[in-house]
Amino acid sequence: MKKDNFIWWALGGIGALALYYHYQNNKTKSVSMQDLVVDVINEEQDKYSTPFQAEYNIVMPSDLVSKRVREKGEQLRAGRFAIQPDKVQAPLYL
Repeated sequence: MKKDNFIWWALGGIGALALYYHYQNNKTKSVSMQDLVVDVINEEQDKYSTPFQAEYNIVMPSDLVSKRVREKGEQLRAGRFAIQPDKVQAPLYL
C-alpha cells in the first residue's frame, strides 16, 4: 500500500516539475524599439548589394514586412490596450 502511494506522489512531483520548467522556458522577452529597428535594418541590408544601396535609399513597403518583424511588432503592442489597475480612478460624483 505504501509503494502505491509513493508512486502517485512521485508521478505528481515529476508532473509539477515538468509544468514548472515548461512555464519557465516560455516567458516572453521584452523587445525594445531600438533592437527592432536594428534587426530590420540589418535584415534589409543583407538583401541588397552595396552599390545598389549606395545609389538608392531603400524604403520597404508596409505590406512586405517579414514574419519575424510582424511577430516583434505584436510583442510590442501586446499590452497596449490592457487595463492598468494602478491608473484606474474612482468615479467623480457631483
